[in-house]
Amino acid sequence: MYVAVWIGSGGAARAQQFEVASVKPSRADAVPEGQIRAMDMMAEGVAAGFVPVQGTTLSAHSRTLAQLIAMAFTVKPSAVTGPGWITELRYDIDAKLPEGASTKDANVMLQHLLEERFALRTHTDTKKTGGYALLVAKDGPKLAAGMPESEAPIDKEEMQRRVQERMRQRMDALSKSGGLRGYSSWGSNRATSGQIAQGVSGMIKAPVVDETGLTGKYDVRIEMPPGESPDDSVEYRMSLALAKLGLRLESRKTEVTLLVVDSASKTPTAN
Repeated sequence: MYVAVWIGSGGAARAQQFEVASVKPSRADAVPEGQIRAMDMMAEGVAAGFVPVQGTTLSAHSRTLAQLIAMAFTVKPSAVTGPGWITELRYDIDAKLPEGASTKDANVMLQHLLEERFALRTHTDTKKTGGYALLVAKDGPKLAAGMPESEAPIDKEEMQRRVQERMRQRMDALSKSGGLRGYSSWGSNRATSGQIAQGVSGMIKAPVVDETGLTGKYDVRIEMPPGESPDDSVEYRMSLALAKLGLRLESRKTEVTLLVVDSASKTPTAN
């Protein structure tokens, strides 16, 4: 059993460990292939550091170690690099947060859990790589205004619940279609241009920086269909999707920060 350790910071206590946690390899047949593909596509599209917490329970099933590391360290899965198996082998994690812990605390607790159970050791690095700038197209943006903010503020737990529900709906749709190999989508009803760039980055699995100069919040749905031929690159298909929004991509050299896995065990220690 995990004992919660509380460290005060600026008058706010933060839980450092889960009360209890189960970590085990996923069964190969536990999740249909179409749903796995849908989960993997969505992992890049959600906000960096999003952890699947409902109430005091964290439940993450059929996730690669790279995806779990990305959750814990608030980066995108594409920013995690290391041995090839970290993007292949899948694991199930079920854990209980201490009473009074917030969803933000779950990131720190997940870091500690991975370091203990997988003997995970990491470091950060930067490198220049190919990427893109998100720009406004010649004829201007074609973006709908975002939905008005609710007068009542939404707490972090409710936001997590809503994001999970949207993820569940999208996974159901993609699973029913067999995953639509090559298809990818992203949407938000109050997205900034920076968030749109982040969504595009997740879909094409390449760095994208926002250079649109747009300052509003927009109701956006980006749907990148499968290619009609093997020669249709992901960049080409994304350019077609963005053209409908009055946006475009331009190649750029970009400096990215990577989270490098120095060492990790394929088999987590016993619960």
